Amino acid sequence: MSKYFVTANYTSSAMKGMIENPHNREEAITGLLEKMDITLDCFYVSATGHIFMVITGSNV
Repeated sequence: MSKYFVTANYTSSAMKGMIENPHNREEAITGLLEKMDITLDCFYVSATGHIFMVITGSNV
């Protein structure tokens, strides 16, 4: 299986929405990835809206 480091950014309006209505984003992303047979190994979000993930899977 392959392992990848993935980065992404939240927009300022998305960050505002997460502050106003907080949810566990890791659970949401994990559920989405599992549907594609991909495992989320690590998940981090910085205060500046950057997302860092390590994912594993044969479908990546």
